[in-house]
Amino acid sequence: NGGSGSQNTLTFTLGAGNSFAYAGALSNFNKVEVQSGNVTFSGVSSYSGATVLSGGKLILDGAQRLSADSALILNGGTLRLNNAGIDGQRFASLSLTADSSVLLGGSSLTFGALGTLADGTTLTFTEAASGVYAFRLLGDYSADSSFLALLGATYINGLGATYAYDGTYTTVLAAVP
Repeated sequence: NGGSGSQNTLTFTLGAGNSFAYAGALSNFNKVEVQSGNVTFSGVSSYSGATVLSGGKLILDGAQRLSADSALILNGGTLRLNNAGIDGQRFASLSLTADSSVLLGGSSLTFGALGTLADGTTLTFTEAASGVYAFRLLGDYSADSSFLALLGATYINGLGATYAYDGTYTTVLAAVP
């Protein structure tokens, strides 16, 4: 528990090759950041602050391990979903500020909005299920220049990305070779 007021930061700097696993619930943090090492969360957390991956790997073992109110900021780290089902994790928003990767484990991600996108960065998804979206954004992003730039810098299972708007979500999946 991050205490009262949700103004606390939890930072993991484990060093390359080191691991930490936590099965409890994280709450009352305005930011949880993984800077290095492998961090696994298997409990259901309720903090609504930002989840920042600036190095290392965050492993979410199970579906919806983090609050859907948390913003995901990919700043050079890796997110991995394990045992998460089809719609494995929801976030309030997606920001990409440095080249980052997501290992989906056959699952997918849902975002409520698009946040900050740094020019020249790439987002790489692996282990995406065939024919299923890798991620989706609430709303129609088909005319959003930031989204279209992100799409051009997104790779899913080694392929480029394509999108479709279904009336509720803009879904992104691997382009057909």
